[in-house]
Amino acid sequence: MAKSDCMLAIVWLLRSRGRMTAKELAETLESSVRSVYRYVDSLCASGVPIEAESGREGGYRLPISYESAPLFFTAEERTALAHSAVFAQKAGYPFTAELTGALRKIEYYSTPAQLEDVALHSNGLHVMATVDHSTYKNTLADLERAIANGITVQITYRKAKGQTHVVREVDPYGLVHWRDRWYVVGYCHLRVEVRNFRVDRISEYFETSFNFTRPEGFSASDFFAAKQINATTTADKLDRVLPWWATTMPSMICQNIGSWVHVWCRNHRMKHCF
Repeated sequence: MAKSDCMLAIVWLLRSRGRMTAKELAETLESSVRSVYRYVDSLCASGVPIEAESGREGGYRLPISYESAPLFFTAEERTALAHSAVFAQKAGYPFTAELTGALRKIEYYSTPAQLEDVALHSNGLHVMATVDHSTYKNTLADLERAIANGITVQITYRKAKGQTHVVREVDPYGLVHWRDRWYVVGYCHLRVEVRNFRVDRISEYFETSFNFTRPEGFSASDFFAAKQINATTTADKLDRVLPWWATTMPSMICQNIGSWVHVWCRNHRMKHCF
């Protein structure tokens, strides 16, 4: 275990179990007593007020005033973290392993009563996933790193209709999760505009040697929401302009006198006689 992890573990142990001797800490950490002395000295030097008491009933402990330090979580905060992990896993969050590791650290340094309380709340929460995100988990993780580091990526992307694949260079600005799907919002060098790309349609990708700077104040979620609102508004306008049968009965053919008129209705091309 790294030194920083051992130091944090000592604080958690003293917080949850109260007074502990150097030997007890060493056994719990699977370390030596000498190492525990060094960790305690480092913690004291960094400002953690560990108190040492000599004698048969002595040991290390934290003062009561330190129990409310921001380092520690309340019962509600522990429950919220556990619930968040459930949502993240079902949503296909690419760093669930790291999140699980962090929760295990919290569990390891929690008291039995605290663990029981979290379990009681966690057992009542269930999240149903409709999409298997595991096939593109690595893609999400790599895109997130490219976003953070400002690296242009080249993607092979399958269009919505058919099996046509196109190659695009994209400056990824952000990831958006919407309706159980992941999207990457970024500047498309081919179309010279910001676009949305569904991550599950990216078959291949790699980082280029080019870097970019995301526009100041740009919000991937705001851009994505605006696109969805625009698409919904367009569909609503179409419903108001076309007659009722044009939107509800695309296969209907009306026979009447007059000329043939072609009417476009969403995804259907209908030919009607007037």
